[in-house]
Amino acid sequence: MIGGVFYFISHMIGKCILFSVAGIIVYLTEVRDIKKLGGLAEYAPSTAVFAILGSMILSAIPPLSGFQAEWIMFTGIFEKGSGVGLIIAIIGIFATFLTLVYTFWPIKRIFFGKISNTVDPVKKEPLKMVIPIFILASTSIIFGVYPELIIRLLTYAYT
Repeated sequence: MIGGVFYFISHMIGKCILFSVAGIIVYLTEVRDIKKLGGLAEYAPSTAVFAILGSMILSAIPPLSGFQAEWIMFTGIFEKGSGVGLIIAIIGIFATFLTLVYTFWPIKRIFFGKISNTVDPVKKEPLKMVIPIFILASTSIIFGVYPELIIRLLTYAYT
C-alpha cells in the first residue's frame, strides 16, 4: 500500500513537471504542434533539463523518486502477491520500459531535433515558471535519495 501511494506521489511530480514544461514551450513559442518544434534546447536549456528529469521520474530511473517508488511497490507485490496480482505486476514492469519510449521521443523531437524555422522564441524562460519546476524536481531527487522521508510519513499515516 505504501509503495502504491509513493508511486502515485512520484508519478504526480513527474507529470506536473512535464505539463509545466509544456506550458513553458507554448509560452515561448506560441506553437502547440510537435511537428513544428525542434532544437529548443538552444533557446530554453533549463526547460530541456526539466523535461528530461520529468521523463526520468516517470521512467523510474535512479536516483529519482520514480525508481524508489516502483521498487518498493513491485517488491511488495512480488513478496505478498499471487496469481493475477503477479501477472499484473509483470505487465506493469513492462509498461515502465514503454514509458521510456513515449516520454523521451517527444523530448528528442522538441529539444534536440533540427532547429525549426517556424519557431523563433524571443522570450526567455521566466523564473516564475522555472522555479516551481525546480522545486518539484528537487523534491523528486530528495525522495529518490532519501525515500525514508516519505515512507516514514506514509507508514505513520497507515498505522
